[in-house]
Amino acid sequence: MSGEIVVLIIILVIITSMIFALSITAFHLIKKSEKALVDLGKRDSEIIQEHHKKIEDKKKHKTKNVVFGVLHGFVYAFSALMLVGVVFATVTHVNNNMIFIGNTSSLVIASNSMSGIGDKENDLYHQKAENGGHITDEMLKEEFKRGDILVIKSLPSEDEIISRDEYGNYYYVDNGVNFTHSIASDYLNKVFAFKYQDMIVVHRLVKIDVYTNSQGEEQFSYMMQGDLYPSQYQLVTYNSLRGVYNGTNKVQFMGYFILFLSSVFGIYSLAGCLGMITISTIYSNKIQKIYNERLTVILPQEEKEKEDVAQES
Repeated sequence: MSGEIVVLIIILVIITSMIFALSITAFHLIKKSEKALVDLGKRDSEIIQEHHKKIEDKKKHKTKNVVFGVLHGFVYAFSALMLVGVVFATVTHVNNNMIFIGNTSSLVIASNSMSGIGDKENDLYHQKAENGGHITDEMLKEEFKRGDILVIKSLPSEDEIISRDEYGNYYYVDNGVNFTHSIASDYLNKVFAFKYQDMIVVHRLVKIDVYTNSQGEEQFSYMMQGDLYPSQYQLVTYNSLRGVYNGTNKVQFMGYFILFLSSVFGIYSLAGCLGMITISTIYSNKIQKIYNERLTVILPQEEKEKEDVAQES
């Protein structure tokens, strides 16, 4: 962490502490003022009216309340499900690792390296299959952008990735003019998630080759490339691969929220909002408790007054 970031964090902590201190002081003064007004009886009519209104609403809108209760239940359940998904994707993004539930994981996209091939202004038309490249129109539909959340499926075994002939030997094919002499695979040109330089990257598999490692064993290498950058690629082994994207399951734009939350300002904003909501809730409950205590005193008085009026009439 750089010195500038540390200084920025210290400044934010100091400012936040001052804001919280002022907020707590303000809420405390409001509570104190309300307590004084309640003790003087200045809030009695409002407290009684609010009490009767709640009773009336319960009687009048019984069916309506049940319907709204069910709808609120669905909304809360859906929100909780979305929150779990967001937390899951956030943890994956922050840790630069993938956590699978069953055979499925999710991943937040932080760059546009797999978008823009269809834009003629990028001058990447030579990558398209019709111009001798490897990218077909179907592959263009698989593109995704920064801020998208992808659903990633678990990684197949290396034996499933490498195609072999009837004798069990791998063989070579051409994958467009740029990637001749690639080992054949049904997964060629599929989009993979893989670990590269301590980051999870999602790029297209454009070529598979074989080399002899330091132990003298034959090992396959996988060339990965972002559609937007034809001159850049990453060479990885099977152990670096994490999963496969099927090209369709994605949630657009939601990832921006996660990218923001994983930043310094995002964490600061979230912590600040939660802190203010907590302080507000605590003091609102304290004020409501004062009203409820006063209600237990004035409600019997009101009922006695009604009885007296009824007896007189």
